[in-house]
Amino acid sequence: MREISGPWFAGEFQSGLSLPFVAVLALVIVIMVMSLERLYHRLTHHKTLFATMDLTNRLAEKGLHDAMSKLAYNTNLAQFDTSPVSVPEDHGGYQNFVFLRDKPVSPIYYILTCATTTMNGRTFSTCLNTFARVSNAANFFAAVTDELTLSHPVDIGQGMVYGSTLTFKFDGARRSSH
Repeated sequence: MREISGPWFAGEFQSGLSLPFVAVLALVIVIMVMSLERLYHRLTHHKTLFATMDLTNRLAEKGLHDAMSKLAYNTNLAQFDTSPVSVPEDHGGYQNFVFLRDKPVSPIYYILTCATTTMNGRTFSTCLNTFARVSNAANFFAAVTDELTLSHPVDIGQGMVYGSTLTFKFDGARRSSH
C-alpha cells in the first residue's frame, strides 16, 4: 500500500478513492433519488386519477338509478325533470335526459345520464347510454345485494323481490323496509 501525502482534496482519499469517482457516485445517487421522487409523484397522481374516475362512474350510476326510479313512478316524459342534480358529497353532479323510442319494441326509453366531478382543479365526466323498458313486475323475480326501489303503481303481488333494503316510493315520499 502506498502512502498518500497532502490533504484529501489533493486527488485521493485515504481509502484510495479518487475525487472524480466520488463526485460521479454522488451525482448518480442524486439522479436516482430525483427519479424515485418523480415516480412516486406520478404513481400518486395516477391513483388519484383512477379514484376520481371511479367516483364519476358511481355518480353516473346513481343518476341512472334516480332516472329509473322516476320512470317507474311516472312514465309521462313531459313531467320528467331534466335539471342538473348537485351531489356535493361526491364533488359533482349528474343530469338525466329521457327519450321515448319505438324500436326494437315499444315502448323503450333511452336514458342519457351524464355525471361530472371536480377534484384538485381537474374535471372528469362520463355519460351512460341506457335503453330501458318499464313493465309490470307481477311476474318477475328480483334479487339485489343492496337497495331496491319500487314505485307506485307497480304491482309486485305475484312477484318475488329480495334485497337488503327495499324502498317504496308513494307520490314522491320514500318509505324504507329492512
